[in-house]
Amino acid sequence: MRRLMFVVALLCVLSLSSIAQARYPYPEYRNDDRNFPLVWGHDGTAFYIDRSSIEISRQSDTVLVAAINVLSVDERGTEYRSNVTDGTVTQKQMFAFAYDESDLSMYNYDENKDALVPVLPLARGVVHYSGEALYYIVTGKKFHGARKWRRENSNEYLTMFDNVFYARY
Repeated sequence: MRRLMFVVALLCVLSLSSIAQARYPYPEYRNDDRNFPLVWGHDGTAFYIDRSSIEISRQSDTVLVAAINVLSVDERGTEYRSNVTDGTVTQKQMFAFAYDESDLSMYNYDENKDALVPVLPLARGVVHYSGEALYYIVTGKKFHGARKWRRENSNEYLTMFDNVFYARY
């Protein structure tokens, strides 16, 4: 009987610890400020764009070149890093993008000018999501979210960005 109770107690402790670490909820806006909507979250770090930091360097009928600041925020608390408290901004970085509507090309406009290819799953999550959000804020139109894209190694087509994503911006 003791052994059974021990096993049940051990299973409860193990299941509670895995539930606690399974998912970190990310606030939809940084400090409830609508100028800082959530753009991506991964492994306890939330990424927020700063709407007030948008810089447009070129805009025409088919081409847009713009930049936006992205804040990395630790949402895990001090149990993971002794020098960071819950909600601390750990990095602020400007992301620049170039968009060409004529062929639906989006580029991470750094020195490499990397093309952001909309093939699922996304390998460049925060960069791609920031680029999509920036385009939507500036133009009011979806860029890669306007159509379905092929999942890698599959014939399945999916929508990359849902309406909940766009509603924040």
